[in-house]
Amino acid sequence: MQQLTSSGLDGKQVKARLNAYLSSGPLATAMEEVAESQQLDVYKLTTLLNTVGTEDPDLWIGASARQLEAYPDNPILLSARVIGEGWRAEPDMSIIESALNTAFKVLDQYQLGTDQAASLLNWITAKFDQQTKESISPKYDALANAWQQNDLPEAPLLKWESEILAQGLRNPAWLKQLSRIRERRMQRTLKSLTNELERLSA
Repeated sequence: MQQLTSSGLDGKQVKARLNAYLSSGPLATAMEEVAESQQLDVYKLTTLLNTVGTEDPDLWIGASARQLEAYPDNPILLSARVIGEGWRAEPDMSIIESALNTAFKVLDQYQLGTDQAASLLNWITAKFDQQTKESISPKYDALANAWQQNDLPEAPLLKWESEILAQGLRNPAWLKQLSRIRERRMQRTLKSLTNELERLSA
């Protein structure tokens, strides 16, 4: 709850967030099941969260924050926190970036392989898509950056980027993101070439 006291929310927003934190509704119950799962199955547990028919950012933030107090490195809870923050009218990108980086960093600890990591990436993306009203380039940058910073395999990211490219061809709101994908691909190519030159000159 420390984030709440320093979040800059007004009184009405703080009250809504507190109510969500203390809620015992369907979303809170689903988050509790995620938190207490002995073995994480990304597809199974994200499907469970998808069955809760609410897109209220305060509920997602409050319910995930409540469980994160006890399970601070659970990647699915962290991703749920990202989703709730991403749905806010003015999301705090520092929260999104930090939670995503931690979520992808701990995947090995939970014995979650590439397929599960890709499922998590695609789930967050799909949830963001549900409330797309503007260019969401910063959120997608945060997703891609967290993936790359944790040295996850490139193949799922390339597939994810291709799907975003297809979106961009249909929706002008995505055009800004297309140039970012091109930049990231050029950066990865340059990094790969640099590493190969260093290997050959060693």
